[in-house]
This record gives sequence, structure tokens and C-alpha cells, in this order.
Amino acid sequence: MKFRRSRWKPGTVYGIPLADGSFGIGQSIDAMWESVIYIAVFSYHFDRLPVAPPHLEAEDILSLGAVLRPDLNNGSWATIGIAEPIVGKQDFPNEAFSTSGYVGAEFSSGGVFSEFLSACFGLTPGTPWLMKIAGRPT
Repeated sequence: MKFRRSRWKPGTVYGIPLADGSFGIGQSIDAMWESVIYIAVFSYHFDRLPVAPPHLEAEDILSLGAVLRPDLNNGSWATIGIAEPIVGKQDFPNEAFSTSGYVGAEFSSGGVFSEFLSACFGLTPGTPWLMKIAGRPT
């Protein structure tokens, strides 16, 4: 399923399509690099795409990760709206690598986060690889 293309901005809230046609929620936070964007992925699960961003709470974050910018801009995820970023750039594990030019930092495609949320909500089986890549501790 494709959605309207849009340019990512800090605070953009996305509906992340899941395996059964329902949606999880993610929010872009800040750029790690020009082409890699930090995101927060939440424990919110909706049968239908919300028409406005839900109220976001830091304690509901399942994962802090990084995704390729084109995956946020190409319509793979549905843009819901803008909300104040729920965390700061300094909260991301990859920032430990910032002084070394991010050598050792990890990022994933948007599809990995869709698979991760589908597994978290019991829609598909999770794998150790998937949980390691997308399920980094917050």
C-alpha cells in the first residue's frame, strides 16, 4: 500500500502499515546523517489510520532507531501530522558513535520497523535478528 509522498520533518507522526492492514505509530525525531533519520516507534496499534496524531508518551516507546530518509519520504508510511518530538537526538544509542563519525552506528529500512511492530503486536512471529535490529532498548 502506498500513501501520499511527503518530506520528513522533525516531529512528523507516521502510520506504519502492519501485516494485517492495521497501523503502528512512529515519529521522526532528527537527522543522524543527511540520509538517515532517527525515529521513535510506539506501542500504539490502530485498526484504521488515525486522522490526527495520537497523544504520544515517552513511556510508550518500544524502540529508538534510525531509518533511511527515502523510506519516510516515498509514501511507504502514511503521514498523519506533526507533534512535538517526544525525545531528543541525544537519547538515541547511535549518538555514542557521533564523535567517531558514526562508525559502528546501526540503521534499518522502514520495512524492518513494520515487521518489528507486526511481531510486537502478535501479527507475525518475531525472530531474534528482527528483535536485535529494530528492538533496541530505549
